[in-house]
Amino acid sequence: MSFVLAGVRFFWNGVLLLFANAVIIALLIALFISVFPWARKMSLKQDSWAANALERENLLHLFEKIDGLKLPNVENSKRRKGWIAWIWPMPNMTEGVNSLAPRT
Repeated sequence: MSFVLAGVRFFWNGVLLLFANAVIIALLIALFISVFPWARKMSLKQDSWAANALERENLLHLFEKIDGLKLPNVENSKRRKGWIAWIWPMPNMTEGVNSLAPRT
């Protein structure tokens, strides 16, 4: 009987260790994914700081001019939808223009 209890105890310790590893990995993945939207917010905030240091209209005009060039990388970033757009760390040109545009 003691051999059976030792086997159950050994098995249970293995299951707990596996469960703990799974929980830790899930938390690390959630933390890793939550960093990306924060990075996007910080990038847009840096654009706002640059717009305050320069004139807002100049930076807005620059963003609109870059957007008007129809560069492939800029156009690809506009097509991101769903989860990819949400976790992508860099804002696309439209988000940059919208964050600098005067609110009416």
